[in-house]
Amino acid sequence: MSSQVLVPVDNFAPWARSVAKTVIEMESSDEMSVRLLHVFDEGEHQSTIDNLAIDGDPSLDELAARKSAVSAAKALLQEADFTTDIEGVKSDKPGKAILSTAEEHDVDRLYVYSRKRSPVGKAVFGSSNQYLLFNADVPIVVLPADAAAEYAPNRESLPEIEK
Repeated sequence: MSSQVLVPVDNFAPWARSVAKTVIEMESSDEMSVRLLHVFDEGEHQSTIDNLAIDGDPSLDELAARKSAVSAAKALLQEADFTTDIEGVKSDKPGKAILSTAEEHDVDRLYVYSRKRSPVGKAVFGSSNQYLLFNADVPIVVLPADAAAEYAPNRESLPEIEK
């Protein structure tokens, strides 16, 4: 049986590339495949369809594959000879969607990117990573908030991080 890791990918390509690079450094492409997951909320799902000017009702997997951050991670992983699968899901609870996908595909590990948030920010906006850390049945590799600096053209292009 082949092993698989799950990499949830948000909308920021430098984060996605940073996580992909970590997977490449820590895993063997001969033994591990990578499932890239993008979780859409209702608004993002519709705006993605509108922005891409897609006719009909594309699958969530098709939409996820067209996200720039997912494409960036996939390109790095495939260049390193990893088998990749892309999955899109729709949920207003990303942490639960990630764990559900991990369980459904019997993944061995999760690789996630962290953001620094103040305690108030966590209380107001929640924290998917905190949910994952408390509820996952598999090991989680968490990259620090500044790990994407190598992939961002300049520090100003990184999303604002609360202190």
